[in-house]
Amino acid sequence: MLQQSMFKSGRITVIIMVALLCCFLFAGTALATTPGPGSLDVYPYGELEDISCTQEDNVDYTLHATDLNLDMCYFCDQELIVKFPVGSANKTFDLSPSVGESVIMEVLVTHEEFGEEGRWVIINTIPEVDPATGTVTFLPQCANFGLDGDGPPTNAIVEEVKIMKIFANNPCAQDNCYRVDMIFTGYPGFKVDECVELEQTVGSINVNNPEGLQYESCMDVCVPVDGRVFDCPGDGYEGIDVKVYLNDRYVTTTTTDEDGVFSACSIPCKGLEPGSHTVRVEATDDCGNSVEDTATFTVVNGEPVGVYIFADDDIFANECNEVTVQLVDRCGNPTEAVYRTKVEVLAWEGIPCTTVEAGKFYENCVDCPGPNPSGEINYFYFEPGEGNKTLYFLPSVMGDITMEARPYIPEREKYLNKDTDETTVFTIDGAIFELDDYLVKDQNLSPRAGWPIAVSIIPTYDGDERAANYDYEIRVVFCDVNGDTSRTQNNATWSIDNDLGPYFNCSGNGAIVERCDTKTHFYIYPDENLRGSYCVVAQLVNPVTDEVVAQSGPITLGNFVTPIELQRHLERDRWQLLSTPRYVAKEEAAGYANMAELLQDVEYSYIIAYDDNAGQWKVLDPASTIAQPLKAYFVKTKQDNPQGYDVNYVFARVTEPGSMVPPVRMLNRGWNSVGIAIDDKNMFDNWQTRQTDDVYNAFGSVYKGAKLIWNPGSYLSNLTKWTTATWIDYSTDNTYDVYNGDGYWVYLTDRQELTANIGQDLIDSPTYRPTP
Repeated sequence: MLQQSMFKSGRITVIIMVALLCCFLFAGTALATTPGPGSLDVYPYGELEDISCTQEDNVDYTLHATDLNLDMCYFCDQELIVKFPVGSANKTFDLSPSVGESVIMEVLVTHEEFGEEGRWVIINTIPEVDPATGTVTFLPQCANFGLDGDGPPTNAIVEEVKIMKIFANNPCAQDNCYRVDMIFTGYPGFKVDECVELEQTVGSINVNNPEGLQYESCMDVCVPVDGRVFDCPGDGYEGIDVKVYLNDRYVTTTTTDEDGVFSACSIPCKGLEPGSHTVRVEATDDCGNSVEDTATFTVVNGEPVGVYIFADDDIFANECNEVTVQLVDRCGNPTEAVYRTKVEVLAWEGIPCTTVEAGKFYENCVDCPGPNPSGEINYFYFEPGEGNKTLYFLPSVMGDITMEARPYIPEREKYLNKDTDETTVFTIDGAIFELDDYLVKDQNLSPRAGWPIAVSIIPTYDGDERAANYDYEIRVVFCDVNGDTSRTQNNATWSIDNDLGPYFNCSGNGAIVERCDTKTHFYIYPDENLRGSYCVVAQLVNPVTDEVVAQSGPITLGNFVTPIELQRHLERDRWQLLSTPRYVAKEEAAGYANMAELLQDVEYSYIIAYDDNAGQWKVLDPASTIAQPLKAYFVKTKQDNPQGYDVNYVFARVTEPGSMVPPVRMLNRGWNSVGIAIDDKNMFDNWQTRQTDDVYNAFGSVYKGAKLIWNPGSYLSNLTKWTTATWIDYSTDNTYDVYNGDGYWVYLTDRQELTANIGQDLIDSPTYRPTP
C-alpha cells in the first residue's frame, strides 16, 4: 500500500465517491482537455547544482514537469511513474538509496477559486521504488487537492509537478543521453522526459615506470614521462589534463589523446643531482575527482675526466687548513672513480713549478699541530667508488700561493685534467681588547694600582673572531685616544701574565696567546705608583721577529688610586706597638707578608711579642714571622729618621671562598696582648689612618670572660685616648673607640676565643677553578 503523509482521514470513502462522480458528470469537459505539450527538467540539488557526474553516489535529483495542462480528474488517484534508465552494469541508475525514503511532491493547481496564480499543493509521501526497473511510483490522492478537506473542485487543472529528493547512484559510464521519464497513467501515452548528460569521471591513471633506467646528469636529454588515464568504466579518458611533478615540484601539463594516452619529455637530466628521483602525474576531472601515480628514475654522474682542488675556507698561516680534492665528470659535476686513480698534490709561490714550495699536505692533521707534524704526503689514491678527499694544508709562506692536483689512472696509463686553485695565505690582522674586571677597588670603586686587572684579548681577521695561528706575545702599551702608541706617559710601567698572581706580581715575562686560542685571559699589573687614567692598546707580537702583527683598539684604564689600605705612623727611637687586621700581601710572590716585608720602610732594632702560652716575651725573627691578625707586636725603632716612620698596609686577597673566613685566636686566663680586626664604621673620617669601631664590637666574642681592657697609651703609637675600659651592665665604656693597627691588653677570667670582625677580600678571578 502507498502511504500518504498529508492524507486527511474521516470521510475518505465519501470523498472518493464524490470525486469519481465529478469525473463522470463532467466527462465530456474533462476529456475535451488536451494535455501538454509538457516539458521536464531533471537536475541534481546540492554543490554541483546542474552538473551530475558519473560514479557519483546519493545524488539528490529534482524533477520538474511544466506546461502539463492536466485535468485533475485524470491526475489524482492515478499513478504517476518516474523512470530512470537501467541497462548494462556501467549504464544503470541505482535507486536503492530512495527505498523507504520520504519524497516531496509539489503540484501547481489552477482554478477560479485559487486566483490567477493558482495554488501549490505540497505532498510528503513515501513512494514505491523498484531499483530493478528503475521506477518510482506515486499515487497522488484527490483528497489532497480539495477545499476544506473536500475533493478537488470541478475543472481544476494541474499545470506543474515538482518532485524532490529522489536519491540515486549514478552509472559509471558517460553517455550523451540518459533519458528520464515522468509518466501520467491517467492520460494513456502521455509522458514528459529529459535527457540527462553526465560528466565523465576519472577512474585511474598509470605512468610507465622508468625505474632501472639511468641518465647522466650532464646529458642534454630529458626523462620521458608517458602513461594513460582511464575513466570509471576503464576506457581511455580523452582530453583530460595531466600535471607532471618532479620531486613534488611542478614541471608541466600535458593532455590525453582520444585513447587517454599522454606523453611528455619535459624533465631535463642536466643539472639533476645523482640519486633516485620521483615523477608524479596527476589528473583531475571536472567533478573534482583526482587520481595520481608515481614512477622513479636514477641519475648518475659520468666517468671522471678531471679533478677540482679548492680550499674550504680562507687559508691561514701556521695552521692546518682543510683542502678538498674532488673528481668531476665532463660537465664538472662531482663523480666517483671507476679505476684506481692516483692524485699528486703540490703548492708553490710565484711562478709555477719553481722551487719555492708554499707548504705541505697531510692526510691526517690533528688540530693545531706542532712545528714538524708527521704524515706529509705528495700524492694519494682514489679507490673505485671514491671521489672526494679532504686533505690538510700547512702553509710555509705568506701571501698569494697556488695549489695543484694532477690525477692519473695507472691501469689505463691515462692522465685526467688537472686543476689549480689560486689563493692567499692570511694571518690574523687585529684584536679585540676586553676589560673583564678591576680585581681590587677602593671604597669609591676606583682600581688600586699594583693589583692585577683581569682582561682578555680575542684575535681577529677582517673583524671576525679567529683562532691564533702562532704563539703570540701580548704587550700592553700606552696610546692616545686615537690609538697612537708612539708616545709614553709618566714613565709608568706595566707587567702582564697569563696567570693570576699576588699584589704587584711584576714578573715581566709577558703573557702569551697560544695558537688555536680564540680568547685569552690575562692580567695586567700596573705599577704601584701609577695614578690617574691611561689609554692603552694590546698588541700581539711575533716573539721571533718582534713584529707587531695585530693590535687592538684603544681602551682607557683607571682612574688608579693608591694600593695602601691602612697606614700607621711610628715614632723614632722608642718602643712602638702595632697590629694588622688582615693578612698583608707579599710583593711579587704568593702567600702572606712577614714582619720584615710589612716594616720594609721602618728602621728598627727588635721586634718582640708576648707569648701567651709561655707567659714570657720573645724576640722575633722578622723574616720568618708572618704578620698575623689579632696579634700585637712591639717594635723598637731607630733614631735615623727625625720624622718617624710610616707602615703601609696592602692586604692580601684570596681566590678561594674558604680562605676569606675571619681568623680566630685562643686567649688564656689572665692578661693577653692582642690586636683587633674591625670594619671601619666611620670610613670617611681619614679612612686610611683611622679605621675605628666600638670596643664592644671589637671584643664582643670574649665579652663574658673579659673584665678589663687596657690601652698602653698613645706614646706607643696607639690612636685610642682612653686608658681602661670595662662593660658591666652595659656601661658607656661599650662605646669607646678602638682602631685597626692598635695593640691592647685584655684580662680574662677564663679561656676565650677572640674573633676578627673582618676576613680577607675575595677576588672574582675569571680563570680560577675550584679543585674537586
